Amino acid sequence: NLSNVLWAYGALSVAPSEAVLDAWLEQFELISNSFSWQQLANSVWALARLSVCPRHTFWSRWFKQAEQLNCTGLNAQHFSMALWSLAKLEIQPSVDFVTAFEQRFERTSSLFESQHLANIVWAFARLELCFPERCAELWTERFLARVADCSAQQLSNIIWSFGKLGMHPPERMLAAWYDAFDREQHSMQPIGLSSSIYAFARLGLRPEEEFLDLWFMLAETSVASWNSQELSNSMWALAKLEVFPHDEFLELWTGAFEAQLSSSSVQHIANVIWSYGKLGVVPLPAHLDACIEALSARLSITAFDEVDGVLWALSQLKLRGWTASATQLAPVIATFRQQRAYALNRPALSDALRILNVSA
Repeated sequence: NLSNVLWAYGALSVAPSEAVLDAWLEQFELISNSFSWQQLANSVWALARLSVCPRHTFWSRWFKQAEQLNCTGLNAQHFSMALWSLAKLEIQPSVDFVTAFEQRFERTSSLFESQHLANIVWAFARLELCFPERCAELWTERFLARVADCSAQQLSNIIWSFGKLGMHPPERMLAAWYDAFDREQHSMQPIGLSSSIYAFARLGLRPEEEFLDLWFMLAETSVASWNSQELSNSMWALAKLEVFPHDEFLELWTGAFEAQLSSSSVQHIANVIWSYGKLGVVPLPAHLDACIEALSARLSITAFDEVDGVLWALSQLKLRGWTASATQLAPVIATFRQQRAYALNRPALSDALRILNVSA
């Protein structure tokens, strides 16, 4: 009953009051040694759904009971749900917990469905855990068997996870992923499009041309609704992959990003300006001026890495005919000067300053 109560709160997306949650946690500490795997998984899933991360004593008892049960009563749904929940709450699993997963997955990988597979690899990526080699081989085989069942979200989560983990998909898996992406194209959301191209960039793997053509077509129809992070990540990815956007896409994209400038972080804006420099794309002066102004308003001494990339990018754009006033660049240069000693040891940045006529 205790796990069912919390599961119901999670299923309804209704957060319990602080008093109710405290009472629940106190009772859990008393009877946690009677919880089954299903009850452990349901409880932590509800907490993840509600974005509630309990006190340390809860986790110590939760992991203790999980380790006590080992694999008794553990199935694919329980484990994938529990692992997804831990990742969602940014709770690092114990070594014994990960070992139990490896052992269980090696014996029962043929029972895992597409949702389980997506949850598992996403959780490993989110928690930055090394995906065991044997598990990766079995995971790939099972993915190939269940790829026809993968939804658009699962496909984008899977390729994002491979990018985050730095795992290059085997050729057979990638071919199957492309086919599935094509099948699910009309269900792809902005986050799926952005994270997919971002994953390829993280891997340094240029997608096949058919995928890129489809990606641009889908992006053009929805880019106006993308948020700042989706826009920034996608342009950064295109620049890293040296994929040059055509004029129609660029016009739509720049309009969408300009509309999001007020909610854009220093990292987002810096990535975009860096991408322009990397691709040699000189946007309309008014757009670039707006980006620099928004960046300048948010800069601090801690943003030197971003300033480094921005100064380099602006130097590349200047070589292609763009000009900026000293007033425009003043906040960027001021941030640079506060980290002068660091900057002088970077030859590429020294060249950028020379091109911009800025003294070190």
